[in-house]
Amino acid sequence: MNFRKKPVSLAVAGALTISANAAFSQGMLEEVVVTAQKRESAVSDLGLAVTAFTGDTMRALGMDQPVDLAAQTPGLVIQNTMGDGQPAVMIRGVGINDFNTNTNPGVAVYVDEVAKPIPAMLGFSLFDMDRVEVLKGPQGTLYGQNTTGGAVSFYTKQPTEELTGYIQGDVGDYDYGRLEAGISGPISDSVRYRLSGYLTKQDEGYQTDLITGDDHGQVDRKGFRAQLAVDFSDNVDGLLSYTYGKDASESQVTRVADGLEVYQAYYYTFFPGSQDDIGHYDILLGANESEFDNKSDALNLRINADLGAVTLTSVTGYDEMDHLNKNPFPGTELRIQNASYGGELESFSQEFRLANNEGDLVDWIVGLYYSKVEQDNSSKLDYSDGFGFLFYYYGLTTGLDDVVTDTAYTQELETMAVFAHTEWNLSDQFKLTVGARYAQDKLEYDVDTSSPTPACSGSFCDVIDLYYGLTDYDSAFSTFLNISDGGVVDGPRQDGVFATAADSVDEDSFTWRLALDWTPNDNTLLYASVSEGSKAHGFYGGVAVTSPAYDAYNPEELTAYELGFKLSLADSTLQLDGAVYYYDYQDQQLIVSFDPGIGLPNDNLTNIAESEVTGAELDLTWAPVEGLTTRFTAAWLDTELKDGTVSSPLPIFPGSEPVEGEDLAFAPEFTFSGLVRYDFNISGNLGAFVQVDGDYVDNQLALAARRDTELDSRTVYNARFGLQGSDGTWEASIWGRNLGDEEYSTYRYVSLPGTFNNHIGAPRTYGLTLRYNFGAL
Repeated sequence: MNFRKKPVSLAVAGALTISANAAFSQGMLEEVVVTAQKRESAVSDLGLAVTAFTGDTMRALGMDQPVDLAAQTPGLVIQNTMGDGQPAVMIRGVGINDFNTNTNPGVAVYVDEVAKPIPAMLGFSLFDMDRVEVLKGPQGTLYGQNTTGGAVSFYTKQPTEELTGYIQGDVGDYDYGRLEAGISGPISDSVRYRLSGYLTKQDEGYQTDLITGDDHGQVDRKGFRAQLAVDFSDNVDGLLSYTYGKDASESQVTRVADGLEVYQAYYYTFFPGSQDDIGHYDILLGANESEFDNKSDALNLRINADLGAVTLTSVTGYDEMDHLNKNPFPGTELRIQNASYGGELESFSQEFRLANNEGDLVDWIVGLYYSKVEQDNSSKLDYSDGFGFLFYYYGLTTGLDDVVTDTAYTQELETMAVFAHTEWNLSDQFKLTVGARYAQDKLEYDVDTSSPTPACSGSFCDVIDLYYGLTDYDSAFSTFLNISDGGVVDGPRQDGVFATAADSVDEDSFTWRLALDWTPNDNTLLYASVSEGSKAHGFYGGVAVTSPAYDAYNPEELTAYELGFKLSLADSTLQLDGAVYYYDYQDQQLIVSFDPGIGLPNDNLTNIAESEVTGAELDLTWAPVEGLTTRFTAAWLDTELKDGTVSSPLPIFPGSEPVEGEDLAFAPEFTFSGLVRYDFNISGNLGAFVQVDGDYVDNQLALAARRDTELDSRTVYNARFGLQGSDGTWEASIWGRNLGDEEYSTYRYVSLPGTFNNHIGAPRTYGLTLRYNFGAL
C-alpha cells in the first residue's frame, strides 16, 4: 500500500486533532489515520471526499448525538424529525426526509462497521468514541449498504493492552447532568476488555406549555458497552462487543408557528391567546402525551485472520430495538393528529472480506455481504378532535366519539451482494481505483390502514349521509373514508380497513467506481472520480386511504462526477482541501407534499424521474504557531428537480402538478463553519485552552418543492475555556452553546390549511465539564 508520509494529514474537508496533551508539534498538524477504504491510511492520501473527527475532537466540540456532526462537516445536514427521534441524514442534498420508521435511508450509518439500517436506530449517544468518518458520494464497493448519498462511520474505542480509563461529569443549566466513564485493560496476555457507559439527565425542558404552564423536554438516556478482545493465535484475533441503550425522554413538541387563528376558527374551545402570545419555545400540549420509550441491544463480532499473503475479515452484526414515540403533531391540547409510532425492529448482517496484505502493482479487496432487516410496526393517528370543525360549522352537538387510524405493517428487506475494490499503482505519481458491486434486494411487506368503527349517532351522521347521498352506513367516519380509485363507494367499509397491500419485489443492481489520483509531489494530491450508487426499493409506511398508495416505489440511481484536490502548504502548517461535483439523479425516492385543492397538502413517497445536484466544498486548516489552530469550511450547493410530477394520493380529490425547477429538501445553498483554538502553558504542570466554533446554514426547504416549508437561515456559535494537567490526567472546562441565543427551526410542516408547525433548535446553554484520566495515557 502506497501513501505519502508527511506531517500534515487532515480529513478531507477538515478534521483536526485536539487532545489533552499538545496536539501540535513545532506548528505542524498531527496525522489522522482512518479506514475509509478498509485499510489504514492518512486521510489526505485518499482520492475521495472524507471528513473525519477524532474522539477527542468530538468531545471538545460537544458532539453528543449524530445530529451534532453536521455543524462542522461541509455538505452534511442532519435534522431530527418526529420529536427528535427520527434523524433525516442528507449529504450534498442526497438522502430522504421521510419520518416513517421503515424508510430506506440514502446515507448509511455504521458503528464499528455494522450498519444501522433504520433511522429510528440513530438516536444513540456518542460515548467512548475513537473517531467518526463521513464519506461523501455513492458508496457500495467497500460498504455493506449500497447508498446514493454517502456513509457515516462511527468507531468506538477498543480494548487496550494496558490499564487505562476515565471518568467525566458534566453539569449545566436546565438541570442538565451527564456522567460517562470507561475502563480498559488486560485479562491475560491474549485477552483484553473494555467497559464504558453513560447516563444523561435533564430534569427541566426548555419548552413551556402555555396550557398547563409546565416545562417540557426532559431528557433521560443511558447506555453501556462491553467489549472483549481475544488473540486466538499470532495470526487470528477477534473482538466481541455488546451495546445497550435506553431512551425515556420527552419527545419535542412542535410549536404552532403560523395559523393559530385557523385553529381557533375550527375549535372554539382552543387556546384563547393570539399568535403573538406564542414564543419560540412555547407549545400547546395540555393533557396530551409526548414521550419516547426506546430500548436497543446490539451484538457485534469481528474476526481477523492473517493468512500470509491475504487477510480474511468477518464482521457479524445483530441489532434489535423496541421503540415507541408518542408525538402530538400539531402541538395542541386537542387530538387532531396525535401520533404514536412503535414496534419491533431487528437487523442481522454478515460480511466477509479478503484483502491482499502487500501489493506492488495492485492492492485489492473482495467481499460478500448479506443482511436481513425485519420490522413489525404500528403507526397510530388520533383524529378524534380533528373533525370538530364540522360540529362547529353545522352547530352539531352529537355524533362522532373517537377516530383513530392504525397503519400496521410487517416488512422484510433481504440483501445479498458481492463487491470488489482495486487500487492500481500505475507509477509513483498515478493511482487508478476500480470498484464494482453486484447486489440483489428482496422486499416483502404486508400493510393495512384501518380504523375501528367509531360510535356515530344523530345529526353528524345525517349531515354526512345527506352530503354524499348515501344511506345504511355504520358510522359517519366509515362513510367519509369509504373510497377507492373511483371515489366514494356505495356500501359499508369492510372490517374497518380502507387501504391494504401485500407484495414481494425483487431487484438486482450493478454499481461501480472509477477514480484517478495524481500526486505530483509529496504535498499535492489531485483526483477525479466517477461513481454510481443505488438505493433499494421500498414502500410508504405512513397513513394512506387508498391501497395504490402502498405500491412499492422503484430503486433510485445516482451517477456522481467529482474533481478534488488536497494541498499541504506553508511548511506543513496549512492544509487546503477542496472538491467540485455534479450528480445525475434518476428515479429519486422523495417525500412530496401536494395540495389537491382542499387547502390541506398530503404527503406521499414516490419517485421523481430526474434531479440534478451541483456543488463545491472548501476546507482550510492552519496552525501558524505552536498551539494555535484555525479552521474554516465553506460549501455551495445547487439542487433542482428536472423532470417530475406529483399527484394527489386522495382519489376523491384528484390532481397533479409539475415540480420542474424546484429545490430538494434540506439542501441549503451556502453553509460555513469555523473554529479557532489556542492551547498554551501557564506553568510547568498546568496548561489551558480557549476555543470558539460556530456555523452558518442558509435557507432550506423542509419538503422538496414546497416554498411554504422554507426554514430561515441561522448562525450558531459556541465557546469553551479550560484548564488541564500537562500530563493529560485531568481537565476542567466551562462551555456555552448557541451563545447568541439564536432562535431557529429544524423542520416545518403543514398540519391544517393555513397552519404551520415547526421543530426548533436548542436555546443558549452553558455548563461545566470535569474529566479525570487514569492509567496509561
